[in-house]
Amino acid sequence: MLKSVASPPRYELSMSKLTIFSWGYWGWGNATQQLVQLVDSIEATRGFNAPVFVDIRISRSVRARGFNANAFGRLLGDARYRHMPLLGNLAVLGRSESRIQIKDPLNARALLELACQLTERHARLLFFCSCEYPRLESDANACHRVTVARLLREGNQASLPVDIVEWPGGEPRTLEMKVSPSIAKKILRGAKSIPLGWEVPRGDFASLAWGSIIRLCWEDMKFPVVVGPPKYGPQGWYLPVPWETTKKDITEPDLVAKAREWRREFGLEPQSAALS
Repeated sequence: MLKSVASPPRYELSMSKLTIFSWGYWGWGNATQQLVQLVDSIEATRGFNAPVFVDIRISRSVRARGFNANAFGRLLGDARYRHMPLLGNLAVLGRSESRIQIKDPLNARALLELACQLTERHARLLFFCSCEYPRLESDANACHRVTVARLLREGNQASLPVDIVEWPGGEPRTLEMKVSPSIAKKILRGAKSIPLGWEVPRGDFASLAWGSIIRLCWEDMKFPVVVGPPKYGPQGWYLPVPWETTKKDITEPDLVAKAREWRREFGLEPQSAALS
């Protein structure tokens, strides 16, 4: 639990709850412009202005070009990028015997206060590091943003519930997609992506939650596959297939149940706090 300190300012928020997004940039190092374009378009369709990205890495010296040093900050500008290294993990620097040790846990209050301030601009906040999945905090491979999410919940002084949601949020959906026989065969053989083309994804495909189901349709056949949110690579936009789901004997209800369990195991379900 956080120690007792002076409470941050209270804000009169014109919504039933405050949503804060967590996120990992794994796979986006060479496509930051496309990332921002997609995120901004999703938030616009939800009725929000462009969000602010908060970098909670203790070190920004990384191989991912778009996130090395202040590269992402230069792309976004000061109004849309914050670096909060006090919420970073000391273990990354070899300064902690624990697997995860936040440098200054009380700094979570500043992150929560910023999220409240952004509501006045009708905008939301994404705090991020590099890990693709947050996982459960008890998991040996858990990301430190899970610990930051817990600190946010424990330090909530707002007058409304706070949801910590892995971007892009929302519930898993089931959609159908027509594909060519060649693409269908690649997926059935274990390919880890479903191509979407070069245009920025729109509509339901733009904001698919992790664990969504795509029914691949070709000729007179249909086959369900578990997918994650769109990403961008050398061949354009695609839907990642996070794990092998193409066993011919699995039914769609079984696949949906397996995807839901996978979401829980990898920390992809919303984490809520309703404190006064």
